[in-house]
Amino acid sequence: ALTREASHATLTDEDRRRVEMVTEDRERSRLLSGSTNMESFLASLAQVALVAHLTDATAARAAQLCQRTNQFNLTLHRHDATALRTFAAQGAVALLMRACDRLGDSGVVAFALAKPDTTAHGAWQMDTFVMSCRVIARGYESALLGELISEIRQRGGTRLRGRHVDGPRNSMCSDFLPRHSFRPLDESGWYEFDLSDSSLTPPAYVQVSRVENL
Repeated sequence: ALTREASHATLTDEDRRRVEMVTEDRERSRLLSGSTNMESFLASLAQVALVAHLTDATAARAAQLCQRTNQFNLTLHRHDATALRTFAAQGAVALLMRACDRLGDSGVVAFALAKPDTTAHGAWQMDTFVMSCRVIARGYESALLGELISEIRQRGGTRLRGRHVDGPRNSMCSDFLPRHSFRPLDESGWYEFDLSDSSLTPPAYVQVSRVENL
């Protein structure tokens, strides 16, 4: 069930620009149909990923992504804005990403949240990783994961653990972790990325920039 906060929906910039963004997506689909391969198409878009920490101003959009995203939702955690602000204040890494290209601004399309794992020194757990289906398979998920890994390493983390929680519609991200060099921990479904000797480079067709505000 949705929380009281979620039941009174907050109108975000993405809601206001919905018609405009649909038009831009149609143009991207038209360009894709005329491309010889996917990589050349993505390179032609001049994609930019703007990444920033969660703030009071962006908590509503992060919560909206948690609650509405069904397809690319790794753990199916349906956090509200109040919970997300609390996690960030307690030391979690909470990052949002805005996707832009030469055709327009797709808005804030992804959110990632990781918390220190109190049961293992140096370990962190990926609590949430969600992304709008409008930008799936364009490299943005790799870009955000790379920024999450980089920040956890800067905070002294040595391992990032995560798992895919099966749901009725999120099978498309079932291989997200092993596809990004996470190794299985055991038979329980948990995976781990070793931050001590590994890094994650974003695709060449996505330029990543860290910003203060989205």
